[in-house]
Amino acid sequence: ELEQQRQAAAQNQPEQLLAAARQAFAAGDFTASLQHLAIVLQQQPDNTEAQQLQLTARAALIESELALSRSKRQAVQQALTELGFDTRGVDGILGGNSRRAIRAFQTQRGLPVTGYLNAAQLTLLETAAAALAEQTARSTAEASKSDQIELPDISLVSPELTQKPDSPDSTAQEASTSVSATEQITSTASPDSAPADAWQQLENKLTPTLRAAEQFLRQAQSHIRSAPPRPPATGPASSCDGDCSNGSGTYFFNGGDIYVGAWRNDEQDGQGIYFHRDGAVYEGSFSDGQRNGLGTFYHTGGDIYYGSWRRGVREGKGLYRYTNGITLYGRYSNGRLSADTVAVFYNNGDKYIGQWKGDKKHGKGIYYESNGTRYAGEWNNNVKVKVITLN
Repeated sequence: ELEQQRQAAAQNQPEQLLAAARQAFAAGDFTASLQHLAIVLQQQPDNTEAQQLQLTARAALIESELALSRSKRQAVQQALTELGFDTRGVDGILGGNSRRAIRAFQTQRGLPVTGYLNAAQLTLLETAAAALAEQTARSTAEASKSDQIELPDISLVSPELTQKPDSPDSTAQEASTSVSATEQITSTASPDSAPADAWQQLENKLTPTLRAAEQFLRQAQSHIRSAPPRPPATGPASSCDGDCSNGSGTYFFNGGDIYVGAWRNDEQDGQGIYFHRDGAVYEGSFSDGQRNGLGTFYHTGGDIYYGSWRRGVREGKGLYRYTNGITLYGRYSNGRLSADTVAVFYNNGDKYIGQWKGDKKHGKGIYYESNGTRYAGEWNNNVKVKVITLN
């Protein structure tokens, strides 16, 4: 057959050889593909398609000679995912999504873009993922430091309730939220200079926390995506595919849960994805068999938590996004959101920063409307009982 193809080339039919090269490449016969391409390029040395396919086929042949095990391929997918290149799963199958992720990695690093890895690129990928994991660990350690603020005891000079504020209808701000009841503005205190100054001091004190919340929100948006797809149950219950002692492997739990990721001393340790049998998914850092560090939890109903974990529960700074898009940022302790300072981001661009109780505004805080209007006030179970316009 190869002799016939050479004869075809001699008859100036390189397009047939190029088609044969594509077919051989798709079948995984990279050597035959390269032989076809060599003949094509003898006839058409400037054929860019043949040049690119030759580059890719050479890279594919080199990768095939590495004889990557399934656990090693899973480690490649895990490293790519950690670096922000979405492989759409960690199943050990380097298909189209994984190849696109590899090409994106190669593009970012200024490497020849083939979608296949050689030994040097594999080492570079592993090193980059390890460096990011170390950086994430440092960030998690910093996140564990308290960023709570001590709210000053601010009271308005005039406690008498006078009139409703000249503000837009609050229905648009609150109607879509599932985290609090509809807010009813009940009063305004006389905005003389003393309380205005005091509320301005409160805003000044709260502003750094609001900025930190906005930065954390941007960070979360770069990590939060659709929940990773559940891998197929290719193994029996209570079995491992890969290295589930000290390496990378997939463990199929008795009951239907699946863990895909890093192991150390027979425990989940490092970056991994845990698929719960009810459909919930955790993706992030593990330590000693528990969620520890930075991670994302995708609830079955669609809510998402992104933030710090300790010993399997939310601990430290975190962000909770409801299915309607309303997002809360604050500090968690033993799995519960602290009431001290919470930032709330609404779908229409409004923001709230201040004290919190249960699932409602309760205490002092600042409300920012998307049109630039700023209100300082006190809330009682989500009802404004005192308010002053800051601008």
